[in-house]
Amino acid sequence: MKKRALNNLGTATYFMPKHLVPHVKTICDAFTAMSEKVDSDFVGTFVPVEPGNKYELSNNCVGYLLYSRDPIGKEVPEIAYLGDSRFTVIREANSLCPDLLSSRLLIMEATFLDNPDRKIESARSHGHTHLDEIRQNASLLKVVVSFFLN
Repeated sequence: MKKRALNNLGTATYFMPKHLVPHVKTICDAFTAMSEKVDSDFVGTFVPVEPGNKYELSNNCVGYLLYSRDPIGKEVPEIAYLGDSRFTVIREANSLCPDLLSSRLLIMEATFLDNPDRKIESARSHGHTHLDEIRQNASLLKVVVSFFLN
């Protein structure tokens, strides 16, 4: 938020779990109080998100799911792109976004490709997926035709 203010980018919209909205507002109020400014640089629009909600986002979102239409007009999931994310996105996909695991191509990051001895917990604590989590849960990805790790 502060960086947006310093770069004159205006107020952003933040999507977060519903239960976090009041806590994030409290944190922003605390930073404003500590900066002793009348106009806060710690402002934004906070949108509460609950399981099953769908939002159309502009660019710069965390992940994308691209569809094509078959000859009868039915949407077919083609490409799923996940930004930095924990493997729980895959584990919970059937209930939150079933099309994610039906896409022909799944693109996701995997931490420690170059250093597989690092612990899974280390990746999770930084919001990432460890390569071993993908290996250990390969059966969840059996419908995906192509898989690309970056």
